[in-house]
Amino acid sequence: MTAGWPLAAIGFALGCLAPSSGYCGNAISDPGTPRDFSAATLAKVDPGHTTKAQVEALLGEPWRTVDSDPDESDPSVWEYRGRNSSGTYRVHVEFDSHDVTSLIATIPDKTGQATARVAKAPPAPRKP
Repeated sequence: MTAGWPLAAIGFALGCLAPSSGYCGNAISDPGTPRDFSAATLAKVDPGHTTKAQVEALLGEPWRTVDSDPDESDPSVWEYRGRNSSGTYRVHVEFDSHDVTSLIATIPDKTGQATARVAKAPPAPRKP
């Protein structure tokens, strides 16, 4: 009796259990992998109006998140990795205590600086 056929059977069984690298039925891509976000897509995030649920539906799972402390005034932050013809960048989205976008910025990795779109402050009450 040789040991060849049991090893072949074990190899076959392991091959059936391990998914092939070419097939990822329900696999989710790594959110840290830069994605192609069009300017039109990012423009749909409207500070002061767009909610967390709408941002997730539009941009997908964030690369990283920072949740605010309920006792602090720091915003919740979601960040995404993007890329375009100019290179890679970070999409920084901040949310207020009501889970509404308060700020969005596209920050190029090359410079680390960007202009943010910020929610407009509510008008101040008029004094008589």
